[in-house]
Amino acid sequence: MNPNEYELNKIKFSSKQLDISKNRAMDIGLRACLKKNLHRYLSYQFGVDYYGRANVDMENETWKNDAFASGSFPVENGRRNDLGMYVTMDYSGLAGFDLVGGARLGASSRSAISDGVFSEKSSLAPALFLGVTRRIHDSLTLFFNAGSAYRVPSLSEAFYTGITGRNSIVGNPGLLAERSVNLDAGVKFHRNNTFIGMYLFQCSIFDMIEKFPLSATSYTYDNIERGRIRGLELEFQFYPLKSLEFFGNAFYYQGVSTVSGQYLNDIPSAKLFLGARFWLGRFWSEVNWMASAAVKHPGPAEVANADYQVTDIKAGCYLSNRFFLFLKAANLFNRAYAANADPDIPAAKGLDVSLGLNMNF
Repeated sequence: MNPNEYELNKIKFSSKQLDISKNRAMDIGLRACLKKNLHRYLSYQFGVDYYGRANVDMENETWKNDAFASGSFPVENGRRNDLGMYVTMDYSGLAGFDLVGGARLGASSRSAISDGVFSEKSSLAPALFLGVTRRIHDSLTLFFNAGSAYRVPSLSEAFYTGITGRNSIVGNPGLLAERSVNLDAGVKFHRNNTFIGMYLFQCSIFDMIEKFPLSATSYTYDNIERGRIRGLELEFQFYPLKSLEFFGNAFYYQGVSTVSGQYLNDIPSAKLFLGARFWLGRFWSEVNWMASAAVKHPGPAEVANADYQVTDIKAGCYLSNRFFLFLKAANLFNRAYAANADPDIPAAKGLDVSLGLNMNF
């Protein structure tokens, strides 16, 4: 159980106006699971899970010159329930293969009083998955996964209209739930002091919920017919010495609407990350470098951004089993860059130095 309360204040000094958004809710989660081995090579899990939000209230207030000007209740007594039953099975009786699959049937509902009008929706949320792992050799593994998923619009996406941490948003109570088909495959090589992994994936999202601008200062949500996200990921670790590690990863993603060809929001540009870490007794140090390609194809609620490079250094010392001292200098060369294509997110920090002491219990 997690009772929570959040308040956002936005001050406009030029007009002496204060906008306040208040959010209150009780989040509840529960899961029960039974796991059993039927055979040396066969096992299963059966479970029930529940997630709920209750007593959700969202309130907006506007004050001008320290006097109350207006107020609204986009969401009163909101409630969301997600109840599901699932079963998975794992079979490893075929030489070199591991097979796992499962199914989940969920029932979801949401309701709220929005601007004085009671709204309620419910739906079933089926999902399936299948995974196959093939060990070619002790050091080489191939895998493939296929699955379907279901995402119900949140109470905020459906009903909340008001200010946010960046701009204003207008809720859309007519949003449909997202359905997706997800595929991924990859290869892993792990031998002695070397690990290399390469992965491919594709997500096809039907009735995808996307954010669109209404004006220069406000947005709303709507469904698009189908969004498709594809990606390639690479990672490696290499230990030339017991006390020295080189590591890195890289990825390239692409996201578009398969009907309109419009690029999607929230698809990061290609990035390359490289680093080295050195140990000397209780002391360790690290340097890492990240290069990000430019955002040339922003989504409907984004803007294009230039490419950038960032270098960080880190160091630490284990004073004892309980105390750990660390130092970090982020953005070492004080680069000015926008780390996100969302135009309402401020530019990234410049040179930032942190010194701290951790105590472990």
